[in-house]
Amino acid sequence: MVSVPMFPMGRSLQDLGSFFEIDRILSAPAARCMETVVPLAHRESLTVEVTHDLSDSRIEHAMRLVDDARGTGTVLCTHEDVVSGVLARLADRDRTTLEPRAGRRRGSVWALTGDASRYTSAYYLPMPEPVHAPDLGPANN
Repeated sequence: MVSVPMFPMGRSLQDLGSFFEIDRILSAPAARCMETVVPLAHRESLTVEVTHDLSDSRIEHAMRLVDDARGTGTVLCTHEDVVSGVLARLADRDRTTLEPRAGRRRGSVWALTGDASRYTSAYYLPMPEPVHAPDLGPANN
């Protein structure tokens, strides 16, 4: 599950395919969500499925998608409030163990693990911060 980044992080998100088998990618229609997952979809030769069920404040709708994704390699890109709401509901309903130190900020990436009946753990996957080129001032000619 990916929340909308504050800045484009598509390049670093592409690397998820190196660690997880990805079968499906769903995204909220927000431009920043799409910018985040389209590079991953290209790398994995998948199409991004756009759904309003991952839009702001649609936590119950997102929960249905999260439940449907159990046992599959599905990436969901949504908003910060939806990620927080889904994680809170999983902790309450499934007793999912959440990584205690992780924030639920924009640009966060979470891996959910479990079995066919419930998610047992949610792991925060820190993504690399963007590297900015140093300001070298005006070019000397």
